Amino acid sequence: MEEFGQQKISAFDHLYTSNHIRILKIVSGYLNSSARNSLAVYIKFLELQYVFSLTENVLPPVSPLCNDFNVVSLCEEIIPFCNLQEQGKLQNLINLYQNLENIQEMMQMMEMVKDIMPEGFQNGASGMDLSQFSEIFNML
Repeated sequence: MEEFGQQKISAFDHLYTSNHIRILKIVSGYLNSSARNSLAVYIKFLELQYVFSLTENVLPPVSPLCNDFNVVSLCEEIIPFCNLQEQGKLQNLINLYQNLENIQEMMQMMEMVKDIMPEGFQNGASGMDLSQFSEIFNML
């Protein structure tokens, strides 16, 4: 999975840089550390300038997120690049979203059961005891 994240980073870098900037990056390997540091600042400036030139006349999209955006997938891709504390927070977020998905599934199941056996839900779900509730789910 970490390799997939590296591929996305490389694709992003490839999209937002030019061949001239790539040449400067190669040249930087032949310079002493002082000159390399100065060139690194210049390269970052050129990259920023290049990105602005690409996006100058582009209108922002209607939604900043793509159609297949998934919080869990995003967190799983980011985790390898985080420190332990950040990894724990992302794992908590993943667990939260998975629990929310489970709750949504249970709510859908309750709606199906309500449609199948409306008499058990006349007074709401509280009108049923747990044995009735488990019997319904065992039938499904």
